[in-house]
Parts: sequence; C-alpha cells; structure tokens
Amino acid sequence: MSLTSFIAEKDVKAKFREVFPLPQIWLEPHPMAEPLTNHYTLIGTAFDYLLRFSLERLHAHTVRKPWIAELAAIGQYYSITRIYSKARAEQSVRIVEEARQHHRQYLQSGILLEELLCSVLLLAQIDPFFRAGKLYEPFGVIDTLDIEDLKRLFAIIPFDRFSSRSVCLLDPTFGSSNLVGGADVDLVLDETMIDIKTTKFLQIKREYIDQLLGYYALYRLGGVTGMPEGHMIGHLGIYFSRHGYLYTCPVSQLVQETTFLDFLFWFEQRAKHLYGDPLQALH
Repeated sequence: MSLTSFIAEKDVKAKFREVFPLPQIWLEPHPMAEPLTNHYTLIGTAFDYLLRFSLERLHAHTVRKPWIAELAAIGQYYSITRIYSKARAEQSVRIVEEARQHHRQYLQSGILLEELLCSVLLLAQIDPFFRAGKLYEPFGVIDTLDIEDLKRLFAIIPFDRFSSRSVCLLDPTFGSSNLVGGADVDLVLDETMIDIKTTKFLQIKREYIDQLLGYYALYRLGGVTGMPEGHMIGHLGIYFSRHGYLYTCPVSQLVQETTFLDFLFWFEQRAKHLYGDPLQALH
C-alpha cells in the first residue's frame, strides 16, 4: 500500500482528472545523458541518494531521516535472514556501514569518489526489501557502466536551481502518510516539493502531476514531517535528472482553492475506506 497504489485506483484516477484538468505544459528541449545500461530503476534510486547527499553537503540546515536502506538492513535484519540468509543480512549491514563512512567523507571533502558511487548503487539494491520484501538481484554486484552513468548524471545537476534559504528536507514523510499506507516526497526546498524522475523522456505525464498533487493533498491534511511550523508549500516541481532540468510551477496553476477543500474531504474518506482509518488501527 502506498500513495502510488492509491492514485492508481480507477476511481481515484478519474477523480484527479475531474478536479485537476491538466494545463498544457511545454518544456524546452535539453540534451540527455543517455542511460548506459537497462538498470533503470536501480540508477534512479541510486541517483536519489546521490542528489540528497549533495544537497546535504550544500545546506547546513538540511534535515534528513534514516535512509530506506538503513531501515531495511538494520530494522528488518531478521526478515532478510529468514527470507535469504544470515550471511545476506550481514552483508546488507556492512553495505550500510560502509556507505555511512563514505557519506561522512563526502560531506567533509566534497570530493565525489568512486567509493561513494559504489555505495549509493549498493544502497539502492537494499531499498526494494523495505518496500517489497525482496533485494535487488544480482545483489552486491556493481556494473562499471552504472558508475559511469551516475558520474554523468551528477555532472549535469544545476546546483544553482537547488538553492535553499531555510528549509531542506530530504525524503520527508507526511503527518498523514499512514492514510495511504505510506508516502514520502524526494525533496522539499523552501516552499517547493520536488519529485525526481530519472527517465529518458522529458515530458510532463499525467501520472507525474497526480503524484505531486497526492503529495500536496497529504501535506494539506497532515503537514510535512520536519517542516517548520507555519511554513507553506507554494510550488511543485519535477527534476528530470537525465536532462539536468528542474521544472517547477505554482500550486495555483494546478489547484483551485474553491474546490480543493471538497477534494481533500473526498481524498481522506476514500483512503480510509480503501485502507482503513489509521487512527482506529492504533486502538
């Protein structure tokens, strides 16, 4: 269960299209860093780690939560042991410990060493266990082309577009995340929520907008974990990492406040009907 699963429900998808007609959005063409392998999901997750590490180094006010790979390797150690083996569980823990060391070194030096790139690829191999109960296969194996791919993606990051005055939240959850069985957005920079897409296609798909609107609905229902009290989200964004392009738009371009409160009520009630009331589950 997750926000992605919720907004994929047929009636939920239809409701989003009814309430939020998609405006015509034109994106200027940008050169693309072509993928070097077909390990698309792995590279996407690894790049998420790499970009977050880079922003953490840039912004002293960064707030981050434990990595998903940490939660899996350490918090679900016995589950990995049961499903795979104790050796595999111990290997996962070692990967996290080494990644922590390389992460600290990068924050101090700012030098992008190959060891860090290997670490983010290995962390990305652990992540699926937390969300789906299985590790990436072949586990623990690194393709040198994936390292080169990450170097190229890192080289085109427009860091000037990722500046932050006061708020930098990495992979934060929402106070209402349990409503849909779990949800976290890649980044919150000042008043902008950003989703990262490592895709060859530089285009705004309907499902991308629905995902952002789902995040925004959860924010309006329960706030963003770690965000200062009274801080407001006013923009939504998508970073197309293969194109080095950050698209942002005002919330008002997508959301009409006069109808949004009714939508929020519907959203909350539909989620409770589908997944159960998270507050009742506590009793």
